[in-house]
Amino acid sequence: DADVIIIAAGPSVLKDENDPNAIPDRASLTGKNAAVIREVMTEIVKYTKEAIIILITNPLDTVTYIAASEFDYPEGRIFATGTMLDSARLRKVISQQYGVDPKSVTGYMMGEHGFTAFPVVSRLAINGIRYEEFGTYFPEVETLEPEAIGAAVVKSAYDVLNGKGWTNAGVAQSAITLAQAVLLDEKSVHPVCTILRGQYGHDGDVALSMPCLIGRNGVEKQFGVALNEWETAKLNASIDYIQLAMKDAKTGPFKQ
Repeated sequence: DADVIIIAAGPSVLKDENDPNAIPDRASLTGKNAAVIREVMTEIVKYTKEAIIILITNPLDTVTYIAASEFDYPEGRIFATGTMLDSARLRKVISQQYGVDPKSVTGYMMGEHGFTAFPVVSRLAINGIRYEEFGTYFPEVETLEPEAIGAAVVKSAYDVLNGKGWTNAGVAQSAITLAQAVLLDEKSVHPVCTILRGQYGHDGDVALSMPCLIGRNGVEKQFGVALNEWETAKLNASIDYIQLAMKDAKTGPFKQ
C-alpha cells in the first residue's frame, strides 16, 4: 500500500579511524550493496510495482541501475537522491567564496554521486549573474576555476564524514524533499540519479545524475542540458567510472 519507498539498506562509507583525512570511495561498497539491493528489490516486487522507490544506498549510481533495470519495474518510478546533496554543497562553496546567501546561488552537480561529480559551471549563477561574469561583479574575489570548485565540493563531503564519523542529515533531507515532490505532485526539478535514455549518446547503459522533473509519477521528464567542452569531458569521465562499478556488479552491458 506504500506510495513511496525509501531504500537505505546496506553498509555505508564510514570514517577511517586510522587516517582522519582519508577520502574513502563509495564504489568500494559495490559488491556488498549490489547483493543487498537485489535482495531488497526481489521482495518489493512481490507486493508492488506501483510505489515510487527512492534510493540512497551507495554506490548510488550502480544500485539505481540494478534496481531500475533488473526487476521489470516501471523505470521512472525508481530513482535516487543523486547529486542533490552535492549540489547543496556546491551552493555552499560558492556562497562562502563570494560572501552571499546560499539561497542566492543557483547551480547543480552532475554525473556520479562521488569522486567524479562535476559542477555545471555554464549553468552556475548568483541571482542571475553567470559564472563567467563573477570576475566582473566580484572583482575583489578570486574566481574559482571549475576544477577547484568540484574539488571543494567533493572535499566538503569528507569533512563531514571525518568530522563526525558518518553522514546522514543531508541525504535524509534530500530523500524527504523528493518524497514530498512525489506526494504533492510538485513538478519540481532536481538533479537525481536515473538511467540515461538517449542523452549524451547513451541509452540504457548507465545511470547518473541529471536535472529531472519530479512529480506524482516519479521521474516525469529528463533534461539533457547542453554542456560545454569541459563539462562534456567530465561527464564522459564520470560515465567511465560508474561503468567500472557496474562491471563489478555485473549489471547492464556487463551482466554475466
